[in-house]
Amino acid sequence: MKKNNTIPPLHYLLPACMLMGLLVSCGVTRHLPKDEKLYTGSTILLQSDSLDKKQKKALISSLNTLIRPTPNKTLLGARYKLWWYYKAGNPKSEKSIRGWMKNKLGEAPVYLSMTNPKNTRAVLENFLENKGYFYATVTDSLVSDSTTGQYLYTVIPANRYTIRKVSFTGDSAGPAGYIQQIASESLLKSGNPYDFDVIKTERERIDNWLKEKGFYLFNPDYILMRVDSTVGNHQVDIHTVVKKETPRSAMRQWYINNVYIYPNYEPSADSI
Repeated sequence: MKKNNTIPPLHYLLPACMLMGLLVSCGVTRHLPKDEKLYTGSTILLQSDSLDKKQKKALISSLNTLIRPTPNKTLLGARYKLWWYYKAGNPKSEKSIRGWMKNKLGEAPVYLSMTNPKNTRAVLENFLENKGYFYATVTDSLVSDSTTGQYLYTVIPANRYTIRKVSFTGDSAGPAGYIQQIASESLLKSGNPYDFDVIKTERERIDNWLKEKGFYLFNPDYILMRVDSTVGNHQVDIHTVVKKETPRSAMRQWYINNVYIYPNYEPSADSI
C-alpha cells in the first residue's frame, strides 16, 4: 500500500506556519512610525470568590465586547491583513490593484496611542454597576515591548445585589391604577439579580399596557423606578411610581367617540 505524501507531516507544517508568521510580523513592525506601537488587545483578569467558573466566563465574555478599539486581526500570530495594508503602499486609485489590496485585503493599523484605558475602565465599571455589581473596581496595567503593547484590566466585581421586593405605588385612578393591575406579571422578581436592562424592559412593558388601555400619549420616561440599596445584605428594594412631572396630556385616557361605517368604500379609488 503506497503512502500518501501529498500532505506534509504536521512536524513539517507547523514550523513552516510559525516561520511564515514570523516573517509577516517582521514585515509589519518595520513600517511602524516613530514612537508608535501596535495595540495587540486586552486581557481581563476577574477576581471573585462569589462567582463560579461558568459565571466568571460569561461575565468576562460580556466585558470583552465593551473594550475598544479592536486590535488588528491575526492568523497563527501573524497580522496578515495589516501586512497587506503595508504591502499595498500608497495607491493612487482605490480601483487599482494596490487600492484593492489595501482596502479589501488590508486593514489599517491600530496603534497603542489610539487606546484610552481611563475611558475603558469607566465603561467597564458602568456596565458592572448596571448588572448589580455596585461597588466593582477596575484597574489597568500596560504590558509592552519595543513594538507592541496590550492592557491587563483587573476586575473585582464584589457581591452582586439582588432584588428583595418590588412595589407599585400611586393613586388607584389614572395610569398608576392600571400599573397595579399587572404588578403580579412584573419582570422584576424577588431574589433575581439587579439588572438595569430588565428595569428598562419592565418600563416598556408597562408603557405598552397603558397604551392598550388608552393612554396614548404616555411613554416609558414617565415611569420612575426608585432603587433603594440601603436595605442591607446586598439587596435592593424597587419602588415603581409615575413621575410627578408627567404632563397632564399623558395622564389622560382616550375613549372611542363615534364610529363611522362606509359600506361603499373602495380602497382602489381616490379617497380622503
